[in-house]
Amino acid sequence: MVMRREETTKDYSLEEFYTRVAHRAGIRYRPAVEQTIAVFEILRDAVSWGQIEKIMIYLPENYRELFG
Repeated sequence: MVMRREETTKDYSLEEFYTRVAHRAGIRYRPAVEQTIAVFEILRDAVSWGQIEKIMIYLPENYRELFG
């Protein structure tokens, strides 16, 4: 079963996403941004572009900048 994006996620701005990462990791906002970007860079290197495109279907449009 494939779920549509609207069934699986809430739309948080990228800034809200970073804030949530900071809160969950117990770190400040700027390091959360830097670490999130680093994780997505590794993901981009480790996963085929076709798989990334499948992931992006489920993310709000402004999150695409994380994939370069």
